[in-house]
Amino acid sequence: MSQRKVVLDLYKKLNKIAKEVFGDDVKALKEAQVKIRTEFRKNINLESEQEISEKIKIGEDVGKILQTQVIQMIKKPEANSYEVKLRESTLKLDNVIFKEDAILPPPRTKKCKDPPS
Repeated sequence: MSQRKVVLDLYKKLNKIAKEVFGDDVKALKEAQVKIRTEFRKNINLESEQEISEKIKIGEDVGKILQTQVIQMIKKPEANSYEVKLRESTLKLDNVIFKEDAILPPPRTKKCKDPPS
C-alpha cells in the first residue's frame, strides 16, 4: 500500500476516533478536527519515507491514546457532582493497594523560586 493511502486512511481514522471520543461535545470535537487538519497540513511537504513513517507512527499512537485514555465528565448541577462517560475502548486498570512497607523518597527541601515578574 502506498504511503499516500496510509496517510489518508490515518487522517480518516483520527477524525473517526475524535468523533467517537468527543461526539456530544461539539466544541471539543471541532478543536480536535482543527488540530488533526493543522498537523496533517503542516507535514504535507514531507518527502523522506523515514520522516513520513515516523509521523504515521505518531498519528497511530495519538489515535490509540484518544481511544483508550481520554474520558469526558458531565457536570450534574442538581447533585453538585460529575458523571464520567466511559466507552468500551477506555482503558480500565485495577486499583493498586498502597504497600505499607514501601520506601518513599525523602521530601524535597528546596523551595521553587518565584518566576521573575
